[in-house]
Amino acid sequence: MTILRNRNFLVLWISQTISNSGDVIFALAVIWYVLISTKSILLVGLVVASSFLPDILIAPFAGTYVDRFNRRSVLMVSYISQSILVGGAGILYIFHDLGFAFSLVTILGLGIGEQFATPAYSAMLPGVVGREELMPANGLISSTSSLNMLGSNVVGDLMIVFLGMGAPFEYDAITFLVAAAFLVILPRVAGTVEKKHSQEESKVSTVSEMRNGYHYLRKDRLLLRLAVLSTIVSFFALGLQGIYAPYIQDNLHGGPDIYGLFLSAFALGSIVGSLVIGHFGRDARTGRLIVLGLSGQAVAIMCLGITHSAAIAISLWAICGAAQVTNIIPYQSFLQARISPAFYGRVSTLMSSMVYMPAPLLILVTSAVTARVSPGVMLTTYGLAMLLCILVSFASSKNMRTMDIKKHQTGSMVTMADENP
Repeated sequence: MTILRNRNFLVLWISQTISNSGDVIFALAVIWYVLISTKSILLVGLVVASSFLPDILIAPFAGTYVDRFNRRSVLMVSYISQSILVGGAGILYIFHDLGFAFSLVTILGLGIGEQFATPAYSAMLPGVVGREELMPANGLISSTSSLNMLGSNVVGDLMIVFLGMGAPFEYDAITFLVAAAFLVILPRVAGTVEKKHSQEESKVSTVSEMRNGYHYLRKDRLLLRLAVLSTIVSFFALGLQGIYAPYIQDNLHGGPDIYGLFLSAFALGSIVGSLVIGHFGRDARTGRLIVLGLSGQAVAIMCLGITHSAAIAISLWAICGAAQVTNIIPYQSFLQARISPAFYGRVSTLMSSMVYMPAPLLILVTSAVTARVSPGVMLTTYGLAMLLCILVSFASSKNMRTMDIKKHQTGSMVTMADENP
């Protein structure tokens, strides 16, 4: 793979991969800790719902600072801060002083750190690999993330069994430090923000910078349409996050073993999809890949609701994983190519905040409604609603159907802000 010959990308990719491995294991451990220590499913649901709050409340502020400072430095500070936080939680666990409250604080703190790390990492990528390599780079990152999910869950289980619940906390802390150490190898210039923008905007307030990001998004009608579509689709997709376990129990009459296979199938599908899109995606039109991925995901969810076969359900969930990355990789690559580097942090985090805003309440509401109907009915209904929204959005906008990463140069998109939808 030619992308791996790029030394700077290799360093950035390894750093991100190491950090992600610790995150997966920590997430597994902390959910089990809350469940075992509180014996409350409601509190576990509260933890899951609360994990979206940084995406909603912190992301726009974080994106502003990512655009103001050197992105490599932001990423390193984020990793080190998260290491101190999760390492402290591990020490408290060892001394039996962790508790639910500090567990929640740790999750929120790590989520806040992630709001700085994710846009900083993503904003650096176009400068490190170049526009023509964005699709294979994002494909490799996505497939590695899915592999991390598979392998780290197994490692996390073994770690908890043989070393105790505190070990994943300390492991996560170590991975953050190692990831930060790798970034030292990366030239500082790789994280530099365009000078003309950073000098001008250093004189204005954070709120003014956030407002500039809002105006940038509002003027670029194609980006705004993508943000609205992502919010609508995610409205349904995120609402289903809390009902997959009940679906396994009610529709498939399965237990934790089937649930584990179900989650693994999604990760395997994501790996295959990432590799295919990373290799062949550069020759396909971006808009077509996005609508194909979104539609495939919606149809797979619809079909899940009407099946009672574990084998079919697991296969459908693998297809859903492949379909999701078929959408996400081109979408992320298109944003990196279209948004001006000096505005990437603000605009991308603003779009992310829009997507996640309804998630906490929607997860709770969907779970409550599911208790009155059934998981199958909710899956089919939400999947159908997703599909209709996707088809209407792309049918009504020629620019969305024809958008293509190959047409554009990074930073030049603001000149297209007045194009008709």
